[in-house]
Amino acid sequence: MTQSVTRTRWLTVKAGWLLLAAAACGGAITALTTWWSGPDNARFASAFEPGHFDTQGIVPVGYAVFAMALGIAAGTVARRTLPAIAVVLGGFIALRLVISDFLRQHYMAAVTTYYNVTGAFTPPGQAWVLAQGAVSQTGRVVPTGWGDLYPALPASCRQLLPGTPGAKSGASLNAVFSCMRAHGWRGFATYQPASRYWPFQGVETGIYLLLAAALIAGTFAIIRRRDA
Repeated sequence: MTQSVTRTRWLTVKAGWLLLAAAACGGAITALTTWWSGPDNARFASAFEPGHFDTQGIVPVGYAVFAMALGIAAGTVARRTLPAIAVVLGGFIALRLVISDFLRQHYMAAVTTYYNVTGAFTPPGQAWVLAQGAVSQTGRVVPTGWGDLYPALPASCRQLLPGTPGAKSGASLNAVFSCMRAHGWRGFATYQPASRYWPFQGVETGIYLLLAAALIAGTFAIIRRRDA
């Protein structure tokens, strides 16, 4: 309070350096992680999967900047270290869960491919498969695993299921799928294509950077009000 530097100017310098340090740290870590995970991504086509997507590319930079901005804002409001740390941990984890579990798959409209139910389909590259199974002419969906297949089938197809009461001798799953095809069933796969990996990285990074900017703007508004 006895110095000629205003609170706003002091916050500008401190926040600027802290955010820059967070971005540099996040960038260094994600560069190393992306390089290290390259062979596994190529072997298992896992770069787009949740858990891998969050630790590679450019999104960790957005996470680091947002976490730092949240800490600055929480510290400005609470004026105490421990409450600010609790807000950062709780807020960061909660937001990450909401975005990864509910929002990420909707950044762009998913692609749905239909195919012959007697065959198979695998999306090319490191696509993110959201759902896969079979669908009837009336829209009845049976997911992969066929746990709900029996009650959805026509009576003539149920008799072909091996191990069911009244099943025909020599019945096989191939016969079941052929019967399903005859009744208009199709296989489907809903997925995000591998080509959308970097656009998704950009969208998610942008979300966190915009939220960080909003937090810093709110922090400056609080500081100016206190100065006034």
